[in-house]
Amino acid sequence: MRKKEPKLGSGQQLLADFQTAFVSAATIEAAKYEAARSENELVSQLTAVSNGTYLQPGAMSGDAQARMTHDSLDAHIKKVQARQLESMNAGQLQELMIQANNTYHDRKIQVTILPGNKDVIESLWFNKYKGYRSGVIKKGHINGIIEEVVLDKNLLILRPTASAQLFNSELQNYLVYVIDPTSLLPTVEFNLL
Repeated sequence: MRKKEPKLGSGQQLLADFQTAFVSAATIEAAKYEAARSENELVSQLTAVSNGTYLQPGAMSGDAQARMTHDSLDAHIKKVQARQLESMNAGQLQELMIQANNTYHDRKIQVTILPGNKDVIESLWFNKYKGYRSGVIKKGHINGIIEEVVLDKNLLILRPTASAQLFNSELQNYLVYVIDPTSLLPTVEFNLL
């Protein structure tokens, strides 16, 4: 008799993938912000040096020119680094999403809302007469089947289980928002079934 291959992945690993993607995006945003801040600071310095007249490098002292040259180089380096981080992250994130979807697609999962979080799971309903509508899940946990892992949108899309659809035929999906953008902490806990 052939042994059944154990399924890869775990609820904790899926949660870690969401955290990795979210922290990576936050790091890129911080790098972009710092690059823009440095550039704006340099422009403000140049505006102040010009003192309302046409800006000419020769009108600045040697020390001011050296400092502003250094600040300009620093601002441009930060801008290039932010673009490089964004480019590297896009490829890594795409690879991570493909891997996560290959590992978790069609797996049954229990999602438990962690204390202190609310409005982190939405239900999506469809009726041919009224169209789509959504609602917020108030109970502490749901069971579903993973339809798609969307790391770059901080979203896990679940299909309801057969038993849930038996009682609620209009229920189409659950949308789970996994990471709290303000604290960078998980809003839910995953348990693969």
